[in-house]
Amino acid sequence: MKQGLLFAAGTALAVAVGCAASTTMGRLTGFPRTSSAPGIVVVLQDLSPPSQRAGFEVAGASARRQDGVGLPLEVLSASPAVGSTGEALWLQGEVPPGSYDGLDISFRSAVSTRPEGAVTLEVPSEPVRLDAPFVVTQGSGTVLAVTIRSAVDAAAPGRFTPLLEAHQRPRPTTGLLGLVSVGGWSSVALFDKRSGGLAQLLPVGRGPAGLALDTERMRGYVAVSGEDDVAVLDLLEGRVRERAPLRAGDSPRDLVVTPDGRTLVVANPGSDTVSFVDPLSATEMERVPVAGRPSWLLLDADGRRVFVLPERSSAVTVLSIASRSAIGAIPVEAGPVRARLGGRHGERILVAHAESPYLTVVDSRTLTVERRVYVGPSARALEVDPRSGRIYLARAGTRRIEVFDPASFLPVEEYPVPGEIAWLTVEAEGNGLGVLVREPSEARILGLVGGATEVRTPLGADPFALRFVQGRTVP
Repeated sequence: MKQGLLFAAGTALAVAVGCAASTTMGRLTGFPRTSSAPGIVVVLQDLSPPSQRAGFEVAGASARRQDGVGLPLEVLSASPAVGSTGEALWLQGEVPPGSYDGLDISFRSAVSTRPEGAVTLEVPSEPVRLDAPFVVTQGSGTVLAVTIRSAVDAAAPGRFTPLLEAHQRPRPTTGLLGLVSVGGWSSVALFDKRSGGLAQLLPVGRGPAGLALDTERMRGYVAVSGEDDVAVLDLLEGRVRERAPLRAGDSPRDLVVTPDGRTLVVANPGSDTVSFVDPLSATEMERVPVAGRPSWLLLDADGRRVFVLPERSSAVTVLSIASRSAIGAIPVEAGPVRARLGGRHGERILVAHAESPYLTVVDSRTLTVERRVYVGPSARALEVDPRSGRIYLARAGTRRIEVFDPASFLPVEEYPVPGEIAWLTVEAEGNGLGVLVREPSEARILGLVGGATEVRTPLGADPFALRFVQGRTVP
């Protein structure tokens, strides 16, 4: 790590670029004709002592190539908050592959807060040079982690003299990986699920949506709605391995992989179909028509059946993995939006609905409805802790996660979050609950006991799905 002068303030920031794919109530629309992912992501953390902190406003920034040429970066937050914890996105830029010497930062103003009140500081008249070598490679977004050690020198208290350290962040070991599909970055973001640190971006194209993991082969699969294909990720090497093409207009949204890793099932709401894909050859083997915009999938406990949730229907379609055909349907409430397995051996299917205030409880063996439970309207995300059986539900406009007892289905607890919730998933190894939040766009891991935030990762706009690499993949 090299030291240098930089800005001061209180949050960490990250850099990334990309064309956004807008997500509204789970629907992906309005993809741009071209898609670019960030070449660099800069994350900032302020570890200055309280007496040496200062707020600042950034006028501009650039990435400095080894030949001295500066490539402009987008400033995501001109005035980061003082004294906040964790990392925050700060800059992003479409910079080409190559070697870089660091960053150049221009400041507009800075203010130090002291017992006697706020004091305006003199900022450098020239861009501040941060020497922090990093490399941008083809097909990957680099994360540059910056730490502010101080912003005001005791020998010159009227001047803004930030001191920083910076380094290119390495990719975590596979066992510590968290993955998020991020529409605004046209990428899958990799982060460390223990520290929350953003680590790398894997560009996959417009509208990345559902994620599935094969932990035996260390592969990830991403439904790329705007490209009508599935991107195959090599999690060991941190790269896009290949692509499985679908048909024009499929707009794939969700996908699951069978336990043996031999079949990938993809929901295509754009064409009212579900595709069966061979993940090893990256080719489509079969497709089945499912009316009503099939948008969400659930694999049963033994991997023999997949339950398809069409968002414009009041029924769940049941498909056989072996025959690649429809074998039944389950009547549910309007607008099924998420389904999870419940019970000790997955003998229950819990279905949440966007257009009904009820949770439908289905016997997975007989495919009959056991009961309807009132939980409130406009469900958006659902998860079940496989160990305790507790049910976690997020509804639109509430900014909270509601926790239900699996025996009585009565609410027992709730956890507040700072924005709309897009996705919930258990991080079983760390006894945590992964939460994907929109506005502010971030991933959080909450403790399953008490709901305290353990780590948070800032993200680009339009995050869609969240997964963790762990001993077994939670559906």
